[in-house]
Amino acid sequence: MKEFLASIDLVQIWRLIAFPILIYLLKLLDNYMTHTKYNHIYQIVKELAKAAVKDVWEYYVKEIKDTDEWTDESKDKAKEMAIQEIIKGLSNEAYTLLKQYNQDFEGYLANAVESALYDIRQESKRNEQH
Repeated sequence: MKEFLASIDLVQIWRLIAFPILIYLLKLLDNYMTHTKYNHIYQIVKELAKAAVKDVWEYYVKEIKDTDEWTDESKDKAKEMAIQEIIKGLSNEAYTLLKQYNQDFEGYLANAVESALYDIRQESKRNEQH
């Protein structure tokens, strides 16, 4: 029994146990950091979308809103202008991460624009009531 215990290499056993655990913990940390970074970028996209919607309203929509020029095509153009404003505001890292996690990147940004538009309308209604 003493020979058996003497032949056990505790360092090797430690490596066999600790290495997989360390790899697992590093993967958890990487997932956490990526998730945290994505959440931060999501908040940036929300802010950029709100600013883009306001800019497009001020410089494009406001002039044609209640005219014959306000068509489905002009609405699509306004949405595309807002999407392009968001893209301009993103860092390369944020752009890459969003493209990686959103297969329909343009759709994701279109939803952000629509959500920002809804939020702005709701804020406006609340302000009118007070």
